[in-house]
Amino acid sequence: MSKSFFSTYNQYISKLKAYEKLNNQLNSIKSNADYNKFLYSEIEELELQNNEEEGLEQEFINLKNYDKLKNELNEYNQIVYGEHYSLISLMNNLSSIINKISSTSKDFMNLKNRYDQIKIEFDDIISTINKKSENLIYDPRRFEYVQNRIFKIRDLLSKHNAKTTIDLIKVKQNLSSKFLNSKNLENEVQSLKNQTQELENKCQILAEKIFIKRKHRVVDLQNELQIIFNNLSMKESKIKFDLDKSDQLNKYGMDNLNILYSSDKGNNYNKLIKIASGGEKSRILLAINVLFSDKMRLPTLIFDEIDSGTSGKVANVIGDLMKRIGYKSQIIAISHLAQVAAKASNHFKVYKILSSDKPKTLLRKLNHEERIKEIAAMISADNITNPALDQAIELLK
Repeated sequence: MSKSFFSTYNQYISKLKAYEKLNNQLNSIKSNADYNKFLYSEIEELELQNNEEEGLEQEFINLKNYDKLKNELNEYNQIVYGEHYSLISLMNNLSSIINKISSTSKDFMNLKNRYDQIKIEFDDIISTINKKSENLIYDPRRFEYVQNRIFKIRDLLSKHNAKTTIDLIKVKQNLSSKFLNSKNLENEVQSLKNQTQELENKCQILAEKIFIKRKHRVVDLQNELQIIFNNLSMKESKIKFDLDKSDQLNKYGMDNLNILYSSDKGNNYNKLIKIASGGEKSRILLAINVLFSDKMRLPTLIFDEIDSGTSGKVANVIGDLMKRIGYKSQIIAISHLAQVAAKASNHFKVYKILSSDKPKTLLRKLNHEERIKEIAAMISADNITNPALDQAIELLK
């Protein structure tokens, strides 16, 4: 069940992170939504056409200079359509003369063709000027409309750092895409929210089952630990695993664990970290590791003078317990007790020497004979005696 919860919880955390990230993006877009809508409306209201500013600018110039243009066109009409010597009549007369010349002499035929082309272009120019002249009408309302529209377009070009109305139309399209993306993002965020909620519900159901099982199991664990405490001469010591539900899920479930400890007959429990001595904590840790060694494969455990303050039978029990754990995990134990050292599969001696007037710490693995002497030294306080050697040999059997 724990594996199922752990897998579901990891999926839940992954979905939750994805949801929060996407939701932050959506909130950022929403915070600018009103302003973006305003920008979009400004452009939309103008109903812009591609490059229309060029035509508007020219129309504005024409309307602004209407009187001047009208006078110049009057002069144009006098020249082109004058009563006595109009340019059109002159061009027509010239065309007739060139036709006669070219019919008399073939040498002028090429010139006649060239003039015909000029005449065609001239007629087209006259026709175009006439049309534009006919359309040149001064309308004060139109002048005001064109002027205002140019000002609005220029203002938008400046605001959006654009150069043409084509650029502004692209800006409007981008803003429209943001609205569409925002809607799509809302749907995606809602979908992730639903998936996250579903996984959270699954986690809570599994966590509730795990909590109930733990509640039942802690009583057995407390009793098993009490047996080990008795062997460690900690008969008055008691431990209690206090489980209560948490409001928040975590990778272990939805419960909080407080380890309570009592070292007297009065059953005055308090948090282990506050009242247990260093030696007591080490032996409690040893007892817990003994219980869990069959269920958990911890690669390496280090016990630093866990046997401090003990001797005799208790030291022997500590050595046996560490050896029991050592069948499945590597144990590194620092000890000054012969009973503990004798239980080890390998024995290393830590010692210091002076090297170039500086202390140096060395580590050396002992062979069987060296172990006998070292353990004997531990028994007889460095004064190795024959009884100590015999006792060392007995311990190593």
